[in-house]
Amino acid sequence: MKINRRRWAVRTISLCVAATAISTFAALPQAQASGQANYQVVRSLPMTTDSLAAIPSLPPARSAQRRTGDGLPPLPELVNPPQQVYEVDSGRYATSAATPLATPGDPISPQECVDRYLGGFSGPVLYKNRFAACHSEFIVVDHFNCSASGCLPTGRAVAKWAMTWNMNWNARQFTLTTRFWDWTFTGTVNVNMDIGVEFQCSKVITTGSTAKCSVPGSGWSKSISAWQAADSQTSTITTSGEDPPSASEPVQINAEKRTFYAIRTYVFTYGGPGPYDHYSQTGVVTAPFRCDIARSQNPNYAKSSDCVFHAATGWLKLNTADAEIAESARFIYDAHNNIGSTYPGNTGKYIPGKIGKTEPIQRLFYDANLRTANRNKSVAACKAHWGANYTQRPDGLTNDCDEFPFATTYEGSFTVTEGMLRTYAVRPVLSSHNQKVGSRLSLFVAEDHILDGDDYYVTAYN
Repeated sequence: MKINRRRWAVRTISLCVAATAISTFAALPQAQASGQANYQVVRSLPMTTDSLAAIPSLPPARSAQRRTGDGLPPLPELVNPPQQVYEVDSGRYATSAATPLATPGDPISPQECVDRYLGGFSGPVLYKNRFAACHSEFIVVDHFNCSASGCLPTGRAVAKWAMTWNMNWNARQFTLTTRFWDWTFTGTVNVNMDIGVEFQCSKVITTGSTAKCSVPGSGWSKSISAWQAADSQTSTITTSGEDPPSASEPVQINAEKRTFYAIRTYVFTYGGPGPYDHYSQTGVVTAPFRCDIARSQNPNYAKSSDCVFHAATGWLKLNTADAEIAESARFIYDAHNNIGSTYPGNTGKYIPGKIGKTEPIQRLFYDANLRTANRNKSVAACKAHWGANYTQRPDGLTNDCDEFPFATTYEGSFTVTEGMLRTYAVRPVLSSHNQKVGSRLSLFVAEDHILDGDDYYVTAYN
């Protein structure tokens, strides 16, 4: 029987992503020549409330060269990336008629992306949930006019830029949107010069993978005035193929054909007369994602979309004041915050799954023997502490032996041994409350496409 906590096997490969230095200027000197050759340089600034307040002075003008060899980040960062947590209240899964929060029905827009960055987010990619991600920056375009005596800056254009990626329902497909808006101008700017956005979609495992994207690379290049007239562009990409099976994974997981991709994007411009004269671009932003066929194999196990941003980790929150789940929610709250009021009540040990305090829990789906062993050990613990009649209540209703972490996780009670700091908790709770939490949990992990071995958090609040 498999009881060890699963972790992804990471295949090593040496790949890297280049970085771009950022420099801008605060005051524009008066141009000494006009009507001759001109060009522009594009740079980016973090999308924060104070980015534009103190822009350093411009270094001497020089031609920027087109970068080559912009690769992917190292494979471990793409297969097992740093996680961002998104919150979901269990009330959004209260009934089958309710609209779950974190699905392709909850996409992110360019404006929402900017609002979140200005609200304090600072990472390269923001994950709203497992189906919606974005990146945003201020784009600064510095214009130069050249004469025999040299090139001097004449003006600057600044705009908000956002790139969003939203997975589509029931498909290995996503829609990306780019938007430039809220332009401001200083000095003299040639609004007929082009600003472009390029994106690239590719597999991340090179050996033995047949993964590919329907649009491996494309983009849009328009003049500033054209972006002002139509500030958004959209494209849809479909993925296909599969990564080779992993010898370290069970046959059921290999059958899901989990396949890893990455989408990269950046803003660029150039100033002629050749196509890459005075070429410049912003830093490359990379968003990894994973696709599979789990939904088509078992739609009760995995729903919503066939691709997810696996850098997003769900956090299911239970309200102790929710009348449908109050006793079960209170039990989970106590497991995390008052472990001595639960059994076995191992003070000094901890219960996983608490955001910001412990490691997450992992979904257990395929190993039926381990799920049964978890459940049997929990029921035995309830009987040992509350007696064989723990199911009987003074009000005539029936108790269940509630357990946390759940039997459907790799951290269930059977995986806990005496010498571990990690432990588990049980308590008799009203049967309908326990079953309602179970049904909400099942809908949450299915709708959010959380597969066997994927992380998530569960906490309760007052």
